[in-house]
Parts: sequence; structure tokens; C-alpha cells
Amino acid sequence: MKKLGLMGVVLMSGAAFAADGIKLGGFADVGFTFSNATDPATKSFGVGDGAFYFGKTMGMGEVLVDIPFFYSTATGPNGILAGARQAQAWISWKYENGAWWKMGQFDSLFGYEANDSWDRTFSKAGLVSGTVPVTHTGLNVGYKASDNLNIGLLISDPHDKGAMAAGGKFDFGGKIETSSDAFNASVGFLMSYGTSAYGYLVDVIAGSKMGQLNANVEFNMGNNKIVDKSYMGFGAYLDYTMSEMTEIGAALDWTKDAASAKNMELRVGPKFNMNKDFNVRIALDWTQHAPVDSSVGVMLNAVHRF
Repeated sequence: MKKLGLMGVVLMSGAAFAADGIKLGGFADVGFTFSNATDPATKSFGVGDGAFYFGKTMGMGEVLVDIPFFYSTATGPNGILAGARQAQAWISWKYENGAWWKMGQFDSLFGYEANDSWDRTFSKAGLVSGTVPVTHTGLNVGYKASDNLNIGLLISDPHDKGAMAAGGKFDFGGKIETSSDAFNASVGFLMSYGTSAYGYLVDVIAGSKMGQLNANVEFNMGNNKIVDKSYMGFGAYLDYTMSEMTEIGAALDWTKDAASAKNMELRVGPKFNMNKDFNVRIALDWTQHAPVDSSVGVMLNAVHRF
């Protein structure tokens, strides 16, 4: 809690520097979950996700510090842990010829569902998101060939590691993205030679926006070199805008993990936009973790950006 108090002071004092181009913001996602799963945390109120953002853009350069926070027993029975999981701190630069680079710790290049729940349809991320890295700590360089085509290459510490461990080796990867007003697609790959759980990952995403309907699919596959078994995942994500205030979302995730267990999850529910910075979400969640019995739950979340 002391960390959050200190951040509050920084946020308030930082307002004095707004004229210099410093950006301050963040979001908080709080809610209630009720499920027939045996875990007592699935019948609880809680702070599910949130973040403080500190950044500045000047000319072709940008810096961002992203300090996430969420409930964690690591800080006590009623504690909120700050700075863990998907924290970011990076600096980037863009050139007039289309070249660009980003260095530091940043969100993963892979996966359709974003790390921060504000940027997702549902507060809870699906099963497929668990098959891709959360962050990279390294260098991402690329070339924006046009408004519709972007190419990037990555060299980093082992994914989800802030520093190289003993015996570790660099990850190498890349991503090609294309987009238009009605269509988007990307292909990404990652090779892990260190102590990470898999030797390679291929992640493919394609989507289309048709009027008020936004539809996307994701397929990925990889190899867990520790047990020398492959895994794969498939996700389908729909979002339909009924009105300026109401959206309906649906997501289906299917994964086969390295132990050959097949898992499935279905999420469906509305999102009510109270204003551009505040929404309320209701989601019905059905999950089957083979060979464990399935669970059904409902989640109510209020998400506010500041």
C-alpha cells in the first residue's frame, strides 16, 4: 500500500510537468467473481488489474513506464502488488524513412488479447493468452514500409525475464503485420534457446471489421523442449457494437498443452460504456481443463481509465 501511496503523490506532483509533454494516466479494474470451482478466490470481490502509466513523446522519440497493480497474497491478506507481471519500461525512436526501434522491457509481440484488461473485451484473458509470452526485455527493430505494412525483428533475454540468468541464451523472433480499414493480419515467430519452456512459437492472427462487427481469430503452435512435446492454441473473438453504449462480446479458446491435455473456454457477455473512460462488464465463463471437471462462473467488473 505504501507503494501505491507514493505513486499517488507522483501522479499529483507530475501534473505540474504536463506542459512539458509528460503523459500521466492508468486504469483500475475491480469486480466480483462467482464460480462453482473449488478455489475460494473464484467466489470473491477483488482488484483484478490496473496500471499507472508515465510517458512522454517528443518528436520521433517516446518513453513509457507502465507499473501494473493487482491483488496478491504476496503483500499480505489484503495487499495490492505493484510493479509485477506485465511491467514495462522502454524507449523508442522512429525515423522519417520508416525505420524504428524500441529498447527496454515491453509487452509481448504475440497474442491477440492485450496484457492490460482495459484493452480487452473481457477482464479475464482466455486460455490462448497463456500460451504466449507476457513481456520481452530486449531490442525490437523494424521498418514501417507503408501505412498497411510493418516488419519487426526481436532479440531479447529469455521471455518473461528481466535479465539473463546463468546458462541463459537470447530469444530471437519477429513479426510481420498488415492492416487496412476492414482487414488485419499478422504472423509472428519466436525461437528460444535458453531455459524457457518452449523451443519455438509461431503465432498467426487474422481479423476483419464489418460494420459494427469486429471478428478475429488466432492460431499458434510451439514446442516445449523440456519434455519435447508440442502444444497449440486456437481462439475466436467477436465484438458487436449494438449502440454507442452497449457492446456484446464472445470468445472461444481451445488449447492442447505439452502434456497433451485439451482445454476449452467460452466467454460471453455485454459491456456497457458509461462514458469513453468508464465501462461495466458482465461475462459468463465456462472452462474445461481436461481431465478436470468443467467450471461455470459469472464475472462483474467495473473498469475506469484515468
